[in-house]
Amino acid sequence: MNYDETRQYLEGVIRTGIKYDLVNIRRLLALLGHPERGFPVVCVAGTNGKGSVCAFLESILTEAGYRAGLNTSPHLVTPRERIRIGRRMVSREEFAAAVSEVRRAAESGWHVDDPGRPTFFETMTSSALCHMRAAGVDIALLEAGLGGRLDATNATQPALSVITRIAIDHPKTLGNTLHKIAFEKAGIIRARRPLLIGPQRPAAARRLEAIAAFRGAETLALGSRWREAGGKLTLRTPRREYADVELALPGRYQRENAACAVRAAEALGARGFAIDEQAVRNGLARACWPARLQTTSVEGRTVLVDSSHNADGMGRFLRELESIPARRRLLIYGTMADKSVARITARLFPRFERIMLPRLPFGRASEPESLAARAAALGVPAELFPDAAAAWQ
Repeated sequence: MNYDETRQYLEGVIRTGIKYDLVNIRRLLALLGHPERGFPVVCVAGTNGKGSVCAFLESILTEAGYRAGLNTSPHLVTPRERIRIGRRMVSREEFAAAVSEVRRAAESGWHVDDPGRPTFFETMTSSALCHMRAAGVDIALLEAGLGGRLDATNATQPALSVITRIAIDHPKTLGNTLHKIAFEKAGIIRARRPLLIGPQRPAAARRLEAIAAFRGAETLALGSRWREAGGKLTLRTPRREYADVELALPGRYQRENAACAVRAAEALGARGFAIDEQAVRNGLARACWPARLQTTSVEGRTVLVDSSHNADGMGRFLRELESIPARRRLLIYGTMADKSVARITARLFPRFERIMLPRLPFGRASEPESLAARAAALGVPAELFPDAAAAWQ
C-alpha cells in the first residue's frame, strides 16, 4: 500500500470500534513473529502526564546515543505522529510499510468482514512495534491508550513500568473511583520488574503499592525535589543532583513529568543503559511534545494550544493560564461528550471573554449547541461554527 491507500485502510479499520481485551493483540503479534520481543520495552500508564513523560524519556535516551522508539496516542494531525524514533515521526513510506505488514497479518488471521478483527488501536500498536523492529531500535517506549490492564500495549513484557498521576477519566470503562482506576493502571506491573510510581493521591498510591507488593514488583519511589534559585532549576533525585536544568515543555506541572522521566532513565541506567548527567539535561531541554501549553504567534496574536480534556488536566491548565498576560482572551473549544463536560466548562468558560464552538467530526463529540447552552447559563457569549477552521477565521 502507498500512504493514501494506508489512510483509506485505516479509516475502514476505525469502523470496527473499540475492544477492551488482549485476545486480538496477542494473536496479531504472534502472526507478526512477535516484534515486541526484539528490544526492551518501557510501558507508561496513567491519566495525565504519560505522554509528556514518554517524550522527555525518549529525548533523554536519544541524547545518550540510543535509538529510542516511541508509540503514543492519540495523534493531533496525522497518525504518523504515533510512531517516532529519536524525536522524529515516521515518514509516509515507513508508515505505509509498517501498516501494510500488519494488514497482511490481520487478513491472514481474520476474515475481512469479521467484526472481531483487529481494531484501529491494535493495528497502530502493532504497526509501531513492527516499524521499531525494522528500524533496529535499542528500546521502545509505549504509552498506554486506555487504562493498562487490557490495553493493547500491555501485551508486551515491559522491563520497566511507569504509572503517572491517576485521576478520574473514562469512568464507564475504568471505573468512577481512584481505587478502581488504579487497579486498571496497575495491569502493567510485572513480577520482579521495576515499577516507578509518580505523584499520586493517597488512595491511588496505596492501591498501586499494594498491587505491586502482591505481584512481587520492585517499586521505585519518585523521591525527587525541584529547587529554583536565580531563575535556574535544580532537580535532586535519590541518585544524584542535576543543576541548571531547562525544560522544553512549559508549565510548572511539567516538572513532575520531567522528574518521572529522569527517575525512569536512572532505573534504565541501573540495568545497563549508559545515561550520563549531560544526556539528562540535554534531553529535558530538547524534548518535543506539542499541544501542551504550546504558545505561538499568528498574525500578531498570541495563540495558546492545549489538549487538556479531563477535570484534573483542565485544573492544571487553568492554574497556568492565570500567569499568562493577555489583553483579551478568546476561546475555541471542543470536547468529547463522555468527558466531565459540566465540571470542566463551569471552570473554563468564565475565564474567557468570548467562546467559539466548532462542530467536531467525531461521533463522540459534544454537540456545540449543548456547550453553547452551558456558556449561556454562565453568562459567557458563545457562537457556533461548522468546523474549527471557520471558528479560527
